[in-house]
Amino acid sequence: MAVEVNKLNSRAICVRIAPNQDLVTSIEKTCLKENILNAFIRGSLGSLTSANLEIAEGKSQAVEGPVVEILCLNGEIKCDDGDVPQASLYGVVVDQHGDIRAGRFIPSANNVCVTMELIIEEWGD
Repeated sequence: MAVEVNKLNSRAICVRIAPNQDLVTSIEKTCLKENILNAFIRGSLGSLTSANLEIAEGKSQAVEGPVVEILCLNGEIKCDDGDVPQASLYGVVVDQHGDIRAGRFIPSANNVCVTMELIIEEWGD
């Protein structure tokens, strides 16, 4: 299974994203499947094959692999006008040389390497 979900209670779930799945879109698909419209996202250690971060409006930075470690991750899910979950995820990563970068994870550009585990905590309107 690409994404494993363990329901902690009716308001929070623990998610494990498998290798080669996009970080951002996996979270969005999980929220859609679990009918989560608004949520906080919290994660700590995980890994990506490489990272692509938005570091300023219209500016991005690629962090080359073969493995990029996620040191921390946070963000939120909000639904668009069509009630489709949209994730805004921010984090700190470190590359193989120990260089640290931070920014917003660009959707469809951040594949999980080994695993990523996080908590999705639902909140009301």
